Amino acid sequence: MILQGFIDFGETAQGHVFRDFAALEASVRLTCCNVVNLSALQRAADRAVSVSSLGDHIEYRAVDQITTNHDLEETLRMSMQIRRAALDAVGDKSSAASLKEYLFALVFHMLRYAMGKADEVSPDEAPEIRRSRVWHALYSAATAAQRVKDLP
Repeated sequence: MILQGFIDFGETAQGHVFRDFAALEASVRLTCCNVVNLSALQRAADRAVSVSSLGDHIEYRAVDQITTNHDLEETLRMSMQIRRAALDAVGDKSSAASLKEYLFALVFHMLRYAMGKADEVSPDEAPEIRRSRVWHALYSAATAAQRVKDLP
């Protein structure tokens, strides 16, 4: 599946340089696939934070071996591209501090999804999809927060 869409930021305001990038990554990872297998979602979230800098490769291949749904892999590939664009925005090619700041922003956006506060959350989504999406958002926020803590 090729992800295509139109980005409408809705409002403009001063904010952290990674705010919109992290919001876009959270949106892509949580709304562009309907995987309900928690094991696959866990592997995807773990791989998303297993990097040392924003420019690092996220190993996205074969993350969802159980359902063979390639949408989950595609969301990780897109996350990698979003992070590289964020890196280009700050021009820092090797700083772990940039990754730390980015992951911190990502934690907040994942928590917004878990609470149902994100604009993209549909009130009509199936309960099974909603449960897995909330779990994925909470697990992703927790793993990103742990990674922030572990980074130098």
